[in-house]
Amino acid sequence: MQKRKLAIALAGVAATAALVSTPVQAVAAPAPAPATVAGDYYFTGEYFTYINDCRAVGAERVRLGWIAAYACLNGSPAPWDDYELWVRDN
Repeated sequence: MQKRKLAIALAGVAATAALVSTPVQAVAAPAPAPATVAGDYYFTGEYFTYINDCRAVGAERVRLGWIAAYACLNGSPAPWDDYELWVRDN
């Protein structure tokens, strides 16, 4: 029984060590606050967990000509702090 407990404990330590030694991906810096956005930007009411998703939606809408510009604001890598999509009309 002691050997089994020791084996389980060592497996946990090994798993933790693997997580700690795994390289962390670089995360984009948070976008500026809405107050620093120049022009007539407005919040669309859309939130995105990942900045890349927010940027993809904004870029697609610019490409389609629906908006003139966009900004993904107020987010962070924290899961509870989603990015807001702000846009400026043509």
